[in-house]
Amino acid sequence: MIWCNLLRRSGKNAITNVNDAAHDRTDCDYADLLSLAIYTRSFAFIGKYIVYIFRAQTVYFRTLRKIMRRTTCFDRNVTILGTQAMKYLSLGLRALLTLAFVGAGGAKLAGVEMMVATYDAIGIGQWFRYLTGIIEIGAAALLWLPGRQALASALLGATMVDAVLANVFILGPSAVPAVVLGLICAAVLYLHRDQINATLGRAA
Repeated sequence: MIWCNLLRRSGKNAITNVNDAAHDRTDCDYADLLSLAIYTRSFAFIGKYIVYIFRAQTVYFRTLRKIMRRTTCFDRNVTILGTQAMKYLSLGLRALLTLAFVGAGGAKLAGVEMMVATYDAIGIGQWFRYLTGIIEIGAAALLWLPGRQALASALLGATMVDAVLANVFILGPSAVPAVVLGLICAAVLYLHRDQINATLGRAA
């Protein structure tokens, strides 16, 4: 977080320097000065966007931790019918997430033109597209490994937090699909909350 703030401040300082140069040098090449101003403003915006990502991720995981700790107070003596219903519900939700994220992650790794253009618009770099694709496909696979459903849904939910931020601040189209997938991830996480409680118990 510290380096993100420094990145944002450095961008602001660069903008101030460009504005000072515009006042002090009347004989400079204004085309070059305009290009420099656009570059430095983009640099500052990227730094601000990265700060928002880290803050959102921090709030997301802190909230999950609080919710999962409170679930230890719930009554776990559920009926066999309820257990079977939750099992089939989990299977259905995980199947939906697998289809969605394997498709999206595969498109990112394959370099589909729309995905490349999307990450160009975000401005962080194409490495972020590859990273997101690997996380999405890897987490989709984890959904089907015993005892890893909570971890997988948390990772996929984190990618949807980033997707919502990108749609709101940069891309512009509706963030509803990312919100819906994020809610499905939260539902799977809740259904397998006992895995997190067990992990927290071992860590304690």
